[in-house]
Amino acid sequence: MIRRPRPTTELTLVLIAALALVAALAGCGGEAATGPPEIHYGRDTCAECHMIISEARFAAAYRDASGSPFVFDDIGDMIEHGRRAGVLDEITAWVHDYESEDWIDAPAAWFVKGGSVATPMAGGIVAFAGRSGAEQYIGDNGGELLRWAELTAAEPTTAPITDPTTDPTHKETTP
Repeated sequence: MIRRPRPTTELTLVLIAALALVAALAGCGGEAATGPPEIHYGRDTCAECHMIISEARFAAAYRDASGSPFVFDDIGDMIEHGRRAGVLDEITAWVHDYESEDWIDAPAAWFVKGGSVATPMAGGIVAFAGRSGAEQYIGDNGGELLRWAELTAAEPTTAPITDPTTDPTHKETTP
C-alpha cells in the first residue's frame, strides 16, 4: 500500500484563503457593462454640465463602446456630450419615459422637441415609450415629433469645444 502524504494544515488554509479571495473578487464586478447604469438621484452629476441629476423623467444615459457608463440630467446634454466626444454613433443610449419614468432604449423611443417643456438644461427634449403618448403631449404642449435617428442627426445646439490655438475661426480680442 502506497501512503500519500496528507496536506498540511497550513497548505489547506492557504488554499481556502485563495478560493475565498477569488470568490470575493468575482462578486465585486459591480454593475454589468450592459443596460442603463443606475442613477442616484440627488447625488450623481451630469457628465456634460456637472449639475446634480434630480428628475428621472428628464434623465438619460449611455455606455460607450467599452461599456463605460455616462449619466445626464437632460437628453440634450447626452446628445451634446456624445457629439463632443465623437462617439454619438457608437453609443448604446437610454432615456426615461416622460410619463412612467421607466428606461427606454433611445432608438425605440418617441421624442418631442420644443414646445412648452422646461428641461433641466433647456435641451427641450422629452421621450415617450409610445407614439400616442408623444402625440398627446404635443397636442397639449406643442413641439415636434422625432425619432432617435432624426434627433441625433439634427444640428448641435452649441458649438463644439475648440482649442483657440488651432481654431482658424478664433479671433484674438484685446480689451
